[in-house]
Amino acid sequence: MRKLPLVFVLALVLTLAFILPAAADEPPGYKPKVLGTSLRDQALAALSAAKLPEAAALYRRWLQADPQDGDSWYNLACALALDGKKDDALTAFETSIDAGFDDLGHAGRDMDLASIRDDKRFVATVKRGAAKKAAAALPGMKRHALTTTTIGSYIVLLPPDYETSKASYPVVFILHGSGSTEVRHARVAKTMGREGVIYVAPRALHPHKGVFLGAGQAGWTAWPPEQSPADEAKPGAMVLYTDWILRCAKDVKRRYRVKGARIHAWGHSQGAGTATCLASLHPKQVASYFAYAGYYPGDIVTDASIAALKTHGVHVELCHGTNDRVVQPGPTLAMKGRLATAGVSSAVHMIDAEHGLTEEVGALSKAWVDKHVRATSKVAAKKPAKEEAPAPGK
Repeated sequence: MRKLPLVFVLALVLTLAFILPAAADEPPGYKPKVLGTSLRDQALAALSAAKLPEAAALYRRWLQADPQDGDSWYNLACALALDGKKDDALTAFETSIDAGFDDLGHAGRDMDLASIRDDKRFVATVKRGAAKKAAAALPGMKRHALTTTTIGSYIVLLPPDYETSKASYPVVFILHGSGSTEVRHARVAKTMGREGVIYVAPRALHPHKGVFLGAGQAGWTAWPPEQSPADEAKPGAMVLYTDWILRCAKDVKRRYRVKGARIHAWGHSQGAGTATCLASLHPKQVASYFAYAGYYPGDIVTDASIAALKTHGVHVELCHGTNDRVVQPGPTLAMKGRLATAGVSSAVHMIDAEHGLTEEVGALSKAWVDKHVRATSKVAAKKPAKEEAPAPGK
């Protein structure tokens, strides 16, 4: 299966409900019927769950609409190869190269294609792909990375009584997954409760790679679409992204009545990894964070940074689905032990879920806001109007 480097957090499988905006009166990810989910995302979810015939059927339907989606042709080849359909898999792989797929190094080591890798058609296709890739590059071309200054945006959701009260409010940053948007993920604020909290959702800094591959969806990520040598990316993309988040926090404090010097952060997938990095890099400025389906970059989340969480009293809540095949749950269990050893105030929730948001995640998120955001800031939250209990989503 096409697996992007960790920096992309396997972003092509995000919460299905966040692929397109949900209706304004219902939070995404909490209904069994997901409106606007693309066939491409359904197909990748099925492939991740090893539902091979279903994945192949969905990819074929999607590729009728977008025949130039090289990644999807590649993943179709993976589904077919794993299902023992070698000839069809080879045809799909050949078509992926024609459609622009060029990660030949990944194709050469991807175990999903092990059954066809020695076939002469596969070998010939790789050679053709390498020649095509070489022809597309300028002679002697090298790519370098350099930090730049640009303009970004963020959205703010004020509590219902903000205009009529004189109160100040704690701030919770909602950090979206890679390939999603600040608006899609910000809808989770309704589940956590709008009362007594200012929610801020910054947009990640770069267009997601799927935008350029014809996914048909605008989406954003912390990572630039071009890959550069590791030693060129200094400071790293996550450092720049967390710095941007703190600039947003400073601007929010300038514009609105903010209570407390420290912020709180909630994140999903890439957003969860970002929340962890934000607290690790800036523990003096983060009071608590809730990270669902996240990851822990070793160059940032070190023993020293974890010790700093303890020193500065940062409360940590981690949540991970035991069936998550997008971001593996094992590191979260390891992080649980590291937090406990360091004496960090923390709670780790391992739940029966995949990568998407569920009703249980929503309840745990709301409990975190109630206890560690509203209660600690002494901002009373009005009891929300009773709503029909949402059914759990995928």
